[in-house]
Amino acid sequence: MSPTGGAARQLPRGGLWRERTGRVVDARDGILVVSFRSGTARVTWGGALLARVAGDRESAPRPGDRVLVRGWADGNLTAERVVARPLP
Repeated sequence: MSPTGGAARQLPRGGLWRERTGRVVDARDGILVVSFRSGTARVTWGGALLARVAGDRESAPRPGDRVLVRGWADGNLTAERVVARPLP
């Protein structure tokens, strides 16, 4: 179940990809729902992103941002950084 109340489809895992970008559709306290061409997934913040946000709260991902997502061998997905943010 995604934070927005709908089911977040799980992306193929297990080494099919290591990093790709996706668009944030929902963001709540360290958990993102990220949309990719192949579906939507629940993603947690990675260490690099946590460190960046600790120094600058405004750098936290928000809906509409594109983030770099890393897929791990154990199936976890983490957002490593915001790569693009829409202009206000």
